[in-house]
Amino acid sequence: MQKGLEFLGEKFLSQKDQVGPEILANMKVIGLFFAGSWCPPCKIFTPILVDFYQEVNAMERNLEIVFISLDNSEYEYESYRAKMPWVAIPFNDTRIDRLVAKFNIDEIPCLLYTSPSPRDATLSRMPSSA
Repeated sequence: MQKGLEFLGEKFLSQKDQVGPEILANMKVIGLFFAGSWCPPCKIFTPILVDFYQEVNAMERNLEIVFISLDNSEYEYESYRAKMPWVAIPFNDTRIDRLVAKFNIDEIPCLLYTSPSPRDATLSRMPSSA
């Protein structure tokens, strides 16, 4: 794992299989997307984020997003995750509660973003629409 991103852990799910932290290597920006399928604003925001992700990565992969689910069941998680082209932390993984607490997530959807470079790794929160 790149220095500064250890808090994300070592195991992620892509659309096809399990991947390691190398999926985040060489990205200019990494997003942490906290959301749940039961959340109406998440359902509105997710397709917009998918379009943005695909547009940004059309010529060269510069952005990776990590989905951090707040769904209540694995079925909800898998159904919602199927709509996302990025990686996810597995359902019910202990990292989810730790990340929610670490970043004080009190509303969703919430998109945090960071640079993977230790030199300029800062975490910023997208402004709330409220």
